[in-house]
Amino acid sequence: MAIDGALFSEEEIQQVAGRHDSAREEIETQLTQLRSQLDDVGNRSPNEMTKMLVNQYEQDLTRLKDSVLADLQSMSQDMRSTAGQQTQQDQDNIKPISSTPIEDFIG
Repeated sequence: MAIDGALFSEEEIQQVAGRHDSAREEIETQLTQLRSQLDDVGNRSPNEMTKMLVNQYEQDLTRLKDSVLADLQSMSQDMRSTAGQQTQQDQDNIKPISSTPIEDFIG
């Protein structure tokens, strides 16, 4: 596969897609840990300011999941899909060439 003149194998594309998945999973893990910490703070300090902090976190988390995490997931899926389609297209395009007798090329 060529992107801006660079060639990438399907394996390389799968590796990059995997890194996108790993980054998304790591971000989700960190967000879960942060939520636990906020819950602990909220349980120890149930005042209005703490509630506002937790509410702001929920809003930010929703925006983050709807944009960044969704984009990372979409990109990795698109990479895999495109790589698979390209591989299939390459295989389909080589069939007529490989099934043609060599004498037809030599003429």
